Order: sequence, then C-alpha cells, then structure tokens
Amino acid sequence: MNLTLIPSGLVLLRFLISPFLLWDAWDGKTSIWFITTFVVAFLSDILDGVIARRLGVSNAQLRQADSWADVCLYVCIAASAWLVYRDTVIAYRLPLLRIAPFYLVVLLASFTLSKK
Repeated sequence: MNLTLIPSGLVLLRFLISPFLLWDAWDGKTSIWFITTFVVAFLSDILDGVIARRLGVSNAQLRQADSWADVCLYVCIAASAWLVYRDTVIAYRLPLLRIAPFYLVVLLASFTLSKK
C-alpha cells in the first residue's frame, strides 16, 4: 500500500461522507450513523493535514481539495441542522448570523493559503 495516498483518501472520504449526512437528516431526524460518520469526517479533517506533512506529500492541490471537502462537509451539516432542528436554528439565527462572517474569513484565508 502506498502510504502517500492516505491524505488524499481522507479528503475523498470527507467528500463521500458529506452527502450521506444530508441524506440521513432528510426525513427530519438523524440516526446513530449521523454522529458516527460526522466524527469520522471530523477526525479525517484533523488527520489528513498532519499525515500529509509527516509524509512530505502536502502540496497546493491537496490543500485545495481539503478546503473544498471542508466546505462540502460544513454545508451539508448546516443543511442537516436546518432539516432536523429548524426551530432551534431560527431561534438562534442572530448569533449564527454574527459568527458567519468570521467563518467566511477563515474559509477565504484557507483557500488563499492553499494555493501557495
């Protein structure tokens, strides 16, 4: 097995898990698989960069893919939250809207830095 493919595999895993999370929440409730796959996706987000740096395979293309996988994951989680907890999201809309610009700044920085 080629160990240098592990970071790319973790990014791909996150892309594949994201729509599953949305699918699991589509009926307005989630199963145990939602939190299980979310934890796997979250850990893959942490580990892919660490492993890529340790293996010396970190590059602009992998960082860009990682950023897009993050966007895909968090958009699916936000949509899932809306499907399952719409009333709570509406009740907390002001705090959520206040933190959204900060997330966008982090996202833009991530895309900008991933091109280097």
